[in-house]
Amino acid sequence: MRISADIAKAVRLEAGAQVEVEARDGTVVIRPVEAERDLKALFAAKTPEQWRDEYAGAFDWGADRGREAVTE
Repeated sequence: MRISADIAKAVRLEAGAQVEVEARDGTVVIRPVEAERDLKALFAAKTPEQWRDEYAGAFDWGADRGREAVTE
């Protein structure tokens, strides 16, 4: 798809960029598609300690039951 240079510059699109095209109420909406990141790249953004700190307390599994040993 060809887009004028002025519009591409305004929305920071480069040649070869992937876009999503949608028809909405008689208007064509074109938006950039973010590049897919694999899990390794996603988790490389933070250290394991940072991930643990960010999600500490995110889930309340209730009180311990049975013989499991839960440590933080």
